[in-house]
Amino acid sequence: MSAEVETDRGAFTEKAAWWDTDGVRVINERLPMEDFLVKARMSYNVTKEQATRFNKAGVQVDVPNQFNLIRDDDETVVSPSTVTKKYEVRIPRDLAMVVDPIVQGGLGIYDTAFTLYGGQSEVVTVRLCDIKSKPGNDSSDWTYYLVCQNYHGTGKARFKIAGNRVVCHNTVTAAFAGGADLSMVHTKSIVQKFADAPKVWTAAATAIAAHCDKLAKLDKVVNVPETIDELLAIDDDATTQQKNRRDRLVAAACMPMMGTHGRTLYDIFNAVTYDTTHNAGGKAGKTMTGRMESILDGTRGDFEETMTSKLFALAGV
Repeated sequence: MSAEVETDRGAFTEKAAWWDTDGVRVINERLPMEDFLVKARMSYNVTKEQATRFNKAGVQVDVPNQFNLIRDDDETVVSPSTVTKKYEVRIPRDLAMVVDPIVQGGLGIYDTAFTLYGGQSEVVTVRLCDIKSKPGNDSSDWTYYLVCQNYHGTGKARFKIAGNRVVCHNTVTAAFAGGADLSMVHTKSIVQKFADAPKVWTAAATAIAAHCDKLAKLDKVVNVPETIDELLAIDDDATTQQKNRRDRLVAAACMPMMGTHGRTLYDIFNAVTYDTTHNAGGKAGKTMTGRMESILDGTRGDFEETMTSKLFALAGV
């Protein structure tokens, strides 16, 4: 077990076979947020307590505008440094509240919850397994993890979509390699941001489900090469650039290892998205950053949007 994990706290939905989980409760059932945090012994509050010092006369006096952070269930000081009046305390329940709409909407389950460094850092993760909204012909593994981490001492709450399961200090570090997807500081503005976050997640889940419903309708068998020719308007006057793109799409639509099988409109859709993200040609294609910028606000994004509209039209959506 990673030495940084408090062995008397934490809960996992299943045991990590390679890791000694003594002291961490393994739960073989799906639980709502409150029950999961109770199982993990992480339903505590953290309060600000006036920091004091001894003056030259040996009298204990208050340190102006400085407070210690105290965990209420065992009176552990959970920050190596003091905080000011502006610091808004966040607890594990606050982290979970941000992502609870995902669990409530059936898009995931609470997977792990634990504390690190004697309570200085708290981690809550949701396992995203949105099987219901996957297109019918997609048999790929859609398991990802939404990692929420709260640092008392640094004044940060961080959120990250990660591909690896988070169960200890090392896996938390791996999950946040490259930075957080969302980071919020502990000031009064954080209260409103936490209040708004569930609305954002709910809206995103609704949008994703609607999009996946449309994608499911692309499960229509077609002649893939001929359909790609039609979509790209390939004829005798086609340029070399158009022909090269056509060849890339046909190849990408038939890659079983990547989940395409050269049969349906959905395979062509995946070929389009694969080509826009992986093709290194053009001014923007030399780097992943350049390709992403072009997808978000450039020619690759325009091409993807146009092709998707045409595919939906062929599917009768």
